[in-house]
Amino acid sequence: MANYNNYREDGRVWFDDQICEIADLIIGSQGVHFIYLKKRDRSWIYKIGDDDMKYALLQMSDIQLRLIEGLIFENKNVADIRRELNLSITDVRIQIREMRKTLIAVM
Repeated sequence: MANYNNYREDGRVWFDDQICEIADLIIGSQGVHFIYLKKRDRSWIYKIGDDDMKYALLQMSDIQLRLIEGLIFENKNVADIRRELNLSITDVRIQIREMRKTLIAVM
């Protein structure tokens, strides 16, 4: 996987095409989307074909997984999920940064 360390002048990370690769790995695993929509639990993680991705997802917090589920499976935007989880924009950025660290560590 390519380098995620693309920083803006203010120190924030650019959200680049690498996030799309992560989503592709999740969505591309056969049956993952269907399992989530059918069961609404975390059993979808075990359908991920990439063992490193599966391990990374199992290391994530409930909030981080909820962000992924909302964005990928439910077609929600960050603002919708942020309101549902009662998070500030800063909280969301922190969660996304931590998710990236977890994924980078195993990939």
